[in-house]
Amino acid sequence: MSRVWKTVLVLAATGTAVALLRARLDGRVEPATVEPAPTTGA
Repeated sequence: MSRVWKTVLVLAATGTAVALLRARLDGRVEPATVEPAPTTGA
């Protein structure tokens, strides 16, 4: 059971890390929170 939980945690951690890295590379995370203000102000 301990091995299963460890593998699950590792997979989840890697999955989230990869997802965050891909989101940052795609530029969908930061711009989404930064751009809306300037665009609405302009």
